[in-house]
Amino acid sequence: MKVDLLEFNLGDKILGIRTDFVKSVFEIEEVELVHGSSGHVIGLVKHSEQVYPLVCPARLVGTDTKPCKSPIGKIAIAVSYKGKVFALLADSILRIEEVEKKIEETSLDFHKKEKETIIEISPELIEERLDVPLLMEKEKKEHHVSEEELKIEVVYLIFRVGRRLIAIPAEKVRKVEEIDSENVDTIPTSSWVNKVCILADKAMRLGDLRLALGEGEEEKGGNYVVIIGKGNKQLGIVADDIVDLLPTYRAQISQGSEDEMFSSFFNYKGKLVYVLSEKFLDSILEQSALEVKTEDRQIKATKEKEILVVRIGTKKFAVKMENVLGILNYGEVKITSYPTTSPYIKGIVVTSTFSHLLYDVVTLLGEKVEINDETKILVFKDEDCEGAILISEIEDLFSVPEERIFYDLKPHITAGAVLSPNGETANLLNLKFIALKACQKVEP
Repeated sequence: MKVDLLEFNLGDKILGIRTDFVKSVFEIEEVELVHGSSGHVIGLVKHSEQVYPLVCPARLVGTDTKPCKSPIGKIAIAVSYKGKVFALLADSILRIEEVEKKIEETSLDFHKKEKETIIEISPELIEERLDVPLLMEKEKKEHHVSEEELKIEVVYLIFRVGRRLIAIPAEKVRKVEEIDSENVDTIPTSSWVNKVCILADKAMRLGDLRLALGEGEEEKGGNYVVIIGKGNKQLGIVADDIVDLLPTYRAQISQGSEDEMFSSFFNYKGKLVYVLSEKFLDSILEQSALEVKTEDRQIKATKEKEILVVRIGTKKFAVKMENVLGILNYGEVKITSYPTTSPYIKGIVVTSTFSHLLYDVVTLLGEKVEINDETKILVFKDEDCEGAILISEIEDLFSVPEERIFYDLKPHITAGAVLSPNGETANLLNLKFIALKACQKVEP
């Protein structure tokens, strides 16, 4: 008989438990000490509304218990077996490996692998030795799969984020694009969906799963964006590498909870792959995704407007994305002089494909833009007027109904205001007025 073991280390020992008993894997943030509990239990941990007795595997198998003294920041492996609900303490997850189970094996099983010995926390060991408080598992956390569903083939896109392998059902994936981290901007928000970029001339909000997992983001960022969507909404998830497009059967996937970020996991070449739950994906698409305007959705497109919020000096301004031709890094373009008497024209922005007049926002707005790594050049077109302006940085990107945009009919450098989804107001920059004024075609 062959079984899959989830192998993990604790101190200098390697242990394993069958994957069909494992419900989830999470980082330990807090442990509540329990007086009078068994010698196996360190305390109680909570994850996604479920409370688990945290078990020291070393005490269970009779090895050195020093690694169990400081559990905060380590890994908990949530287990459910015949009514016993508990979590095993681990330093890190190593792999998933298929092993041969022999009928004559005892409650303490050892599996030899080259120079390593894996100690299995077997069903017999759990039944004979483990003494944990009786805690009922919340029924809503179980995700039951019928025998017919187990025979269904599913396809997953596997990608790497940091040290983790993540999987998304391929049916949720619209496309995968390479991105240059230099062209990705961070927006100030507490959400893990905290970036914005332009892909194929369209604005895209991006999420960094490192933040959702509490691991912090890397300075360099990912090399790819996995674009997911539902209906007319889409969102990008940053990935370090694209690993595989894998067809598999549901029977090979250990089912967890749809109420958590990861609903299940499976073995991929000996490594643990975490599957993002559909409930989690649907939630972030609903909360953070932008609507995609297509020709067959013209009615919807007239009702929703994509708004880019930028900072110029110390002030924030809103710009309609329909007027944005591109956003360039200041250091990647050439700015040449332009013979003019207008005090509002700073020069010409030159790239390999186009050139535009660069308007002086210091003179126009009374705001000074410091030149640094965050400085951008926003290239725009408003009706028949084109040009470029310096911006300090990108602040936000969102969609709002047309009713949330208030227009000022008087010609001015601001054309009105935009009320964001969270209730904040930003002045709407009048790009056409800027271009006309710079060319001295409107009255001061």
